[in-house]
Amino acid sequence: MNWNDYQAAWKRQPLPVGTHADLSNLKATFDRKRQIFYGGLAVRDFAESAAGLLVMVAMFAMWWKLGRDGWPIGFAEILTGGVVAAFIRERRRVAKSRLGPEAPMIEKVDAYLNELRHQRRLVGAIFFWYLAPLATAIFTVHFTLVFHAKPWEPQRDLWFNVVFMAFYFACFALVVWINRHAVKTRLNPRVDELEKLRASLLSPT
Repeated sequence: MNWNDYQAAWKRQPLPVGTHADLSNLKATFDRKRQIFYGGLAVRDFAESAAGLLVMVAMFAMWWKLGRDGWPIGFAEILTGGVVAAFIRERRRVAKSRLGPEAPMIEKVDAYLNELRHQRRLVGAIFFWYLAPLATAIFTVHFTLVFHAKPWEPQRDLWFNVVFMAFYFACFALVVWINRHAVKTRLNPRVDELEKLRASLLSPT
């Protein structure tokens, strides 16, 4: 499956139903859902890393244009690089911890559960490792450009800056809502499903 296949499969699959899920269906669909989940993580990590690197290149171009006066952009580069590094570290961690198809079912369920809980913790701390660094980087670059803009350029207009800040705050709020919604509708119910499946594997009847 390629990246587009994983994205399409993730969007098409029905929402997990939690503890009310049918055990036979959980067992029958486990491997495919597990594959889609890990594929989705790979798409996210590579896409976020690539986007972050492109942003860093763009910021460096702005810094180069400003010369020494653009030194605060270096701070923004470090913050953005930290977020990129976090996604690269996640990709390496997942690659090392993921079990192959030959692993026993109970081990794959445990690994899948651990990964879901880890992703849930990441979402819970998203402000500290993702939003705060990126917001600081964006506003650092923006106001560095504002400070060095000519009096007639739009960056010096008050309303331009008000709209700019409102737009980015709205974007960050949307990111928070999307991730919390995903936890509520996908991660938490899926954890409940896998805990039910795990209990059935440990105590078959």
